[in-house]
Amino acid sequence: AREGVDVRHVHKMKARTANLQDSLETSQRQIEKLKTNLASAEAQGLSDPLTGLKNRRGFDVVLASQIAAARNGGQPLSLIIADIDHFKAINDRYGHPAGDEVLKWFAKILSSNVKGRDTVARHGGEEFAIVMPATPLENAAKVASQIKAQLEAQFWQKPGAPNTMLRVTASFGVAQLSEGEGTTAIVARADARLYQAKQAGRNRVAA
Repeated sequence: AREGVDVRHVHKMKARTANLQDSLETSQRQIEKLKTNLASAEAQGLSDPLTGLKNRRGFDVVLASQIAAARNGGQPLSLIIADIDHFKAINDRYGHPAGDEVLKWFAKILSSNVKGRDTVARHGGEEFAIVMPATPLENAAKVASQIKAQLEAQFWQKPGAPNTMLRVTASFGVAQLSEGEGTTAIVARADARLYQAKQAGRNRVAA
């Protein structure tokens, strides 16, 4: 009889061990899921949900790291800030949903004109930025001019209303990183150039 008790005891211990193993595996899966969710949340926290580009926070992170890399490698770095001309008028005339479509369309055009190492971000509202590592001012200004020309050659078509076509233009400010400069200074200089482009009549590049 005693042997029977021992056998039952062994079975119970085995069952308990198996249950513990299952619990551990479940906990591990839950931890992995939490990690994945966290990574996803962090990625979303750096992305603009409308355009899928980096948002202002994501832009700040990228610019700071690229400036550090440019300094360490002794490489140039340029920044383009682009602003859609008369965007408020587009919203007022066609409505905010159409304005959102213009932003998405504009984001795609910007992205199609950059290389893999460049980063396009939505800087805020209708303002976008392109961080261009290993790129001198002259080359960055050429890219901005290329985007400007592409915009001039195309019409934006309102979804569901193909006869509603609009020429969307933008103004561009371009700056190259100077020695000892940080994120705030280069952004301020690119912004100042953008302001010059706007003041000079919009739909132009100032570098």
